[in-house]
Amino acid sequence: MYTNIQQRGFTLIETIVYIALLGFLMTSTLTCVWSLLESARKSDGRAVVQGEGSFVERKLAWALADMSAAPAVDGSGCNQTLTVYKTNYPKNPVVFQRSGTNNAIEIREGGAAPVALTTANVSAACLTFVLIPASGKSPAGVTATATIDDLAFTITRYVRK
Repeated sequence: MYTNIQQRGFTLIETIVYIALLGFLMTSTLTCVWSLLESARKSDGRAVVQGEGSFVERKLAWALADMSAAPAVDGSGCNQTLTVYKTNYPKNPVVFQRSGTNNAIEIREGGAAPVALTTANVSAACLTFVLIPASGKSPAGVTATATIDDLAFTITRYVRK
């Protein structure tokens, strides 16, 4: 006696195919999510570097805006020091330097202890200054370049007469 029984459920082959498809979809989804997270992390890192570099540029622009005389540069290579005397500023001199111990750019006002302008989130690899001598009617000036996490931030200012 042979009876016709309807099958219910999945066969082993169908189950394996569904598991393989699910694995493929999960792998694709996880790869996309990982790529998005990595991209967001890199973007955040660039934003931090840009923010800190812009802050250093603004501090340098502030110090160089009211120079009473041409600034002085000491040191060589990536460890130069810039000394600026601002017009009518009670905390002269303003000194910019790179700290070799914590790779930070620091400012010192009026002989006080240095204060870091950059945080531990970035590394200041280099701080250089190029004096621009006065010639003819052109005043003296300085070009400052701070290299923070392989990004260079440059500013040029002249002594106002």
